[in-house]
Amino acid sequence: MDSGAAQQVAMFEGWVRGEWGSQAEPYGVREWFNPAGSAVGQEVLAAIERHIQPGAAVLEIGPGGGRWTRFLVQRQLDSLYLIDGTDAGFGVLAQVIGRAPVCGMWVSPDGRIPWLQDEELDAVFSFDTFVHFGAELRQAYVAEIGRVLRPGGVALLHWARPTDTPGSGFVPVPITEEVGYYETVGALVEVYDVPIGPPARFAVLRKAD
Repeated sequence: MDSGAAQQVAMFEGWVRGEWGSQAEPYGVREWFNPAGSAVGQEVLAAIERHIQPGAAVLEIGPGGGRWTRFLVQRQLDSLYLIDGTDAGFGVLAQVIGRAPVCGMWVSPDGRIPWLQDEELDAVFSFDTFVHFGAELRQAYVAEIGRVLRPGGVALLHWARPTDTPGSGFVPVPITEEVGYYETVGALVEVYDVPIGPPARFAVLRKAD
């Protein structure tokens, strides 16, 4: 493992232990790194409990060190799949997951999800990941989400707004992606915004029946 990957794993381990500290400061939103102990975290967890039911088949995109994965595991899922752009956090994830029924843990740097069949999943969850994607990667993932979700399945996605600046650590989306984009690319209809406040958005989308 190179020094950069080792540093990332160490940071993930700190998140898992709850040592948020100065590591979250560059993002300007320390509470995003403390799911159980913040207003933002409670809103996101409420959305998970409302839309991801026990027995569901779920994909998390960008689990990192598992700060949200541990709550997905608690939902007593039938199957859980994890995809990230690097395997640097997989060792930490294995500790977070324990004996949970994780059916796959893969690296996908280009947004493709060839391991999953069409209409295989009940839900997709991603937080603090899409906000860092460029347009091409974002579109690839959205198209794949639309493919792997069953009709009526839900996607809980966190993405940047057109007004978010690169200095925030987020990649702003074009204004054209604010209305109708997810429906056009992935057959996903926006249901409602989870009230986490700016910057960025966290919304629940549903695949058309």
